[in-house]
Amino acid sequence: MKLSDVAERTGAAVLCIMHPNKDGGRGTKALYRLAGSGAFGAAPRSVMLVSEDEARKDERRRLLLPVKLNVAAMPDGLGFRVVAASPDTCKSGVTWDSDPVTVDADAALGSGRTDSPVIEQATILAHRPRRW
Repeated sequence: MKLSDVAERTGAAVLCIMHPNKDGGRGTKALYRLAGSGAFGAAPRSVMLVSEDEARKDERRRLLLPVKLNVAAMPDGLGFRVVAASPDTCKSGVTWDSDPVTVDADAALGSGRTDSPVIEQATILAHRPRRW
């Protein structure tokens, strides 16, 4: 029996958690960064991304960003922080913040990438016409 059949029969929601793959080229859309088969992005009704807020790393802010949503209009992302009840306990929770989120999932996955000068120089040299 397929998992989708079980979900339909029971009314359960199915949640899949996965890591995005490494970006093989600049500008790859977030939906295509899902590891494995393209079906992981095609089959679900909703795909969300959790990412660090690169602009507010020192505040430990995270972002919940829509990647795909085909049952409603795309909403804005949400900012949050994971907070511990006290340093001596493993209990923690989420605090949502009301500050606007100004990046989308594509930008969030690409914003942290900066190639080193050595890689940039090698890329330039690789694309330069050769003279024999």
